[in-house]
Amino acid sequence: MTSTEVKPRPQKLANASEGYYGSLEGCLFNLVIYVPDATKHEWLRGIADHVVSIFPSRIVFLEQVGALEGSQPETIISGPCTREGNGDKGHEEVSIRFQPEQRHQVPFMALPYLLPDIPVLLVWGEDPTQEPDILPHFVQAADRLIFDSDTSDNLQRFSHNLLAQREKLDLNLVDFNWVRIKGWRTALHKVFDTPEQIEDLKHASEIVISYNHRQDHPFQNSLTQAIYLQAWLAAQLGWRTRSVTNEASTHLVTYANGSVNPLIRLVPKCSEGHRAGTLICLDITTSKHQHYKIERVAGTCQASVSITSPEACQLPFTVMLRRPQRRFQFFKELFYSERSSIYFKMLRILTQQDWSDIHDTR
Repeated sequence: MTSTEVKPRPQKLANASEGYYGSLEGCLFNLVIYVPDATKHEWLRGIADHVVSIFPSRIVFLEQVGALEGSQPETIISGPCTREGNGDKGHEEVSIRFQPEQRHQVPFMALPYLLPDIPVLLVWGEDPTQEPDILPHFVQAADRLIFDSDTSDNLQRFSHNLLAQREKLDLNLVDFNWVRIKGWRTALHKVFDTPEQIEDLKHASEIVISYNHRQDHPFQNSLTQAIYLQAWLAAQLGWRTRSVTNEASTHLVTYANGSVNPLIRLVPKCSEGHRAGTLICLDITTSKHQHYKIERVAGTCQASVSITSPEACQLPFTVMLRRPQRRFQFFKELFYSERSSIYFKMLRILTQQDWSDIHDTR
């Protein structure tokens, strides 16, 4: 093992944090971040920087690289440090850089650096159902596994595998894309808040979901949040998948609900003012010709809602899509939300749908 900086033993690193937020208890959790390749480094480094601006923590950064100066993995220690002027709440970081053929060494190098008696959170930069070398060693010590389904190259296979493995993964599983659509899930609960309106939704004839078709990262798929929202709706309403097809740039999902066959259209839009994949608008038409439109209000945390029917037109109103402290709330949800059975119901819907072609349209 080589190092570009002095490498204290784990116990020395722990002792170094005395006086840092009083003692080691100042760290809220261990955060292990796995970077499988250079394309995900900027994204995952950004996550680490956001975390230390909010939560005092010990970060263990595992980075797979193409080449190293020496023949052995590198371990680089930084911290403890507090940079209040820069918004850093205080953190300690251990960075381990290794080549692909050295993967088997990583758990034995990294695990001793985890602080005892505080949670261990994993942020995994690739499909967690396809990583057999490093992840299994950390799962045994972890409380939470955070991942992005966009790192999988096949959403249907990913859903099958995660459902099959979830009993073995005795920890909270948190998907970035599931958290990203929370505001829309909450908004729909607020709009359809009576038994009569829920029945209207169950008998929708067409739903159009518009999303921002752009990329912020090379591996990201702008369609995933829209896919998740439509699958969540289907799971909640008890619909069964009939088909998934393409019509030009629009993806069409047809369901069966016993009386009508709802059609969901996923329509790409381009908006420089929103992040990649952001859901922009939801148009719902029911079999009784009622129309619900929920549209994001640009520059705000809200969506406007209009409800019309052949007989009446309700006064428009707004619902919150997210709280003003967006970054804090997002990471709070990632790190502290409970395991969701509804998420797994959504995955069961996705096992019925072949989205293998969406990676050709990134």
